[in-house]
Amino acid sequence: MRLLLAMLALCVSTAAVRAEEARLTPAAGSTLTYRLVATTKSKNKTITTGQIYSYIVASSDGTTAEGTIKPLALLFDCRSPALDAVCAQAKKAPDVHEESGLTVLPIPSEIGDKLAAQSAFRLRAFIVELRKFPAPLPPDPKAPGDGLVSAEDPLIVTTTTQCDTAALSEFLPIGKSPKATLACETTFERSGFAASGVKPIKISDTVSLEVSYLGEGRATLASGPWDVRRLSMKQISSREDRPGAVVETQFSEKLGAAVTTRVAADPLKGGSVTETETELIAVSP
Repeated sequence: MRLLLAMLALCVSTAAVRAEEARLTPAAGSTLTYRLVATTKSKNKTITTGQIYSYIVASSDGTTAEGTIKPLALLFDCRSPALDAVCAQAKKAPDVHEESGLTVLPIPSEIGDKLAAQSAFRLRAFIVELRKFPAPLPPDPKAPGDGLVSAEDPLIVTTTTQCDTAALSEFLPIGKSPKATLACETTFERSGFAASGVKPIKISDTVSLEVSYLGEGRATLASGPWDVRRLSMKQISSREDRPGAVVETQFSEKLGAAVTTRVAADPLKGGSVTETETELIAVSP
């Protein structure tokens, strides 16, 4: 009898651990650091840039998580002639270095903190409902001086994605059904950076998000090995003049967040195409 009770207790304990680890959002108080690399290709040139940033999770209720974004570094592929001027400035910084073929320009912590205070994010499972990111760029790129990063009048890019949560619940936990189609409203907003002559804009759209579950997998990254759920999401705009995108995500239910994301935007006629790859490089605590 004692052996039976012990086995039952062990089973309950194991089930509780598994339930605790199956998260849809990261825990409050955690910090997730990502490395994003974006490559834009046009007819006559290819430009690769990127950034390293941290999601600092302030609150999480298991359904959504919110917090701020702190930029940590800018990345440049200085092999591209199109980036000659920027790279010349970046390489004057005392702590600039090369990493995986890219020039890495660390952002001073005090500048990162000021920018983080103007940022925001909200996650709902694998959907980024809100991302407000102030870019650490100089307020006037034509002004003299060697500074390439600043927190003064930053260029702020805000994107929102609001999807039908009832349709999403039919897909959760991840893989509950093989496919789901979500009706979503999206916005893209650009503001700030007045000295450069950039005008504020806001674009809204209605999109269809086709989500497919691709099965389990394992990702070995700088942040460690992760058991993942693999997803594919196809975003289709309601307007023909708006590009769609295909998003491939590897999601860790232990962490409650994506550990890798790849986005390929559909090119418009005669236009450029941008692909981004994001990888989790560190987690704390």
